Amino acid sequence: MTHLSEEQVKKQIWESLRYKKEFRTRYILFASEEANIINKASTKKGRNFDELAKLVSFDEATGL
Repeated sequence: MTHLSEEQVKKQIWESLRYKKEFRTRYILFASEEANIINKASTKKGRNFDELAKLVSFDEATGL
């Protein structure tokens, strides 16, 4: 069993939160980009947003 100081615990919590925030920011950027592409396609193709959203998804491509 390893004993950690209060500073070490705070540092580990901070690192964990920082990386989660970075992940969420990246995910939001992907979602925004995906929505933008679908929106442009819907105006060009005359299809609605939901119909095209089923066809296009970054989630499968990126694993997010």
